Amino acid sequence: MLRKLQCQAKVLIVVGSGLLALAPVPAAAETYSMLANHGGGWVKQGEYRTLDECNREAAGLSASSPKAQFGCLGAGALREYMLDQAARQRVYDLQKANPALREAAFQQASAQCAALSRVKVNVKPGARVEYFGTAEQRFAFSKCMTQAGHDLE
Repeated sequence: MLRKLQCQAKVLIVVGSGLLALAPVPAAAETYSMLANHGGGWVKQGEYRTLDECNREAAGLSASSPKAQFGCLGAGALREYMLDQAARQRVYDLQKANPALREAAFQQASAQCAALSRVKVNVKPGARVEYFGTAEQRFAFSKCMTQAGHDLE
């Protein structure tokens, strides 16, 4: 009995109870999603079989709606992005509900970002920080903190 199992961009071809091959899924097997942003954030607009088809449709919609943004993304990449966003939102919600947890996360992020950017930091109560260094180092620190989910302003 020959069976195909598809998982995470790989196809497992199984014969009986033995594994026969592990191969990448052909590019044609992936679907593509068009995303649209009309000023309120990105939303899924449609599904397409090929990237070219999706890009042509996005270009046509961009021409007819100049204030909106359109783009195409592989279904796997979109799924990973959505899972990452959901995880970040859960962490944010937990930190918002628990000020002590938020403070600890801020202190940890500021220590890590200070080490990466080589600034000197003075962490203050209430998730505030003073940081000292060159303009480039301060920029790197601010960027790192923003990526970690902590706005400095």
